[in-house]
Amino acid sequence: IMQDKNIHLAKSIDFNDTFWQHKIILIDSRNLLFPDKSIFIAFEGRFSDGHQFIDNLYHQGVRHFIISKSIAYDAYPKAHFIRVKNAVTILQDFARHHRQQFNLPIIAITGSNGKTILKEWLYLLLQQDFSLIKSPKSYNSQIGVPLSVLNINAKHNLGIFETGISQAGEMEKLAAILRPDIGIFTNIGKAHDSGFASRNAKIKEKLRLFKHCKIIIYRIDHQQIHEEIRRQKLKNCYAWGTSLQADMPVYFKSKKKSTILFVHYRNKQFKVKIPFKNEAAIENCAHAICTLLFLGIKPKRIEQYLP
Repeated sequence: IMQDKNIHLAKSIDFNDTFWQHKIILIDSRNLLFPDKSIFIAFEGRFSDGHQFIDNLYHQGVRHFIISKSIAYDAYPKAHFIRVKNAVTILQDFARHHRQQFNLPIIAITGSNGKTILKEWLYLLLQQDFSLIKSPKSYNSQIGVPLSVLNINAKHNLGIFETGISQAGEMEKLAAILRPDIGIFTNIGKAHDSGFASRNAKIKEKLRLFKHCKIIIYRIDHQQIHEEIRRQKLKNCYAWGTSLQADMPVYFKSKKKSTILFVHYRNKQFKVKIPFKNEAAIENCAHAICTLLFLGIKPKRIEQYLP
């Protein structure tokens, strides 16, 4: 690192440096709460430039900044700046470093639809058994995922995070940050098709998230996903679906205002009644059941969890 007074032109960064310790990452100046503990990352976007908020934040007490272009440093004598080529990459590197400090297992969810709902359902279903950390709202982007991961602390023993991508080359970065143990591939649809050469190319990119997972949960009835998983000879896959070829066959019986799921697991059957009739909700419930079973939660308790 080249140093000149309060300016660091970063070629490599030591995240154990005091600059980073016990700090809060701030990317929106409107969300400032603790100026003395904040590191403001000045992102350059299509419609706004974070560098224009540095002056205001400095006069509110912020002293740590990540920037990607030259500014009038002399105007901020008490500030500490690290200038980088790509601010998003630095945020991702910091999140990856933070994740490496904790051994908790992580559930990572990807797919075209249902990611946020499934994440929230799993959180509700598992909160009695684990000290959970989850991504807030729909924080599943190249910025949202690292911001979510930076909230992990020593009290957590299970994480649930969703990931979304819009073009090739993005998932590998998120996989390196999360290092998930359990992967859930919800489904595949038209969302972000334009960012990929083909639908199959998008499936391949999403599957990069699960490279080192202990288990990959998906629905065997999604033929394109199933075929690509077989083509790649991915191990530790656990498919549910209406096919007898599924690892966990699941059959549905529709009632007037509900659906009964008949789940075949380890040569036994149990049933779960859910207050939904639409296909997306039923699918999310089945994904959740698979996940709970893998985490060691007994069928009888699952029947109670999903009334």
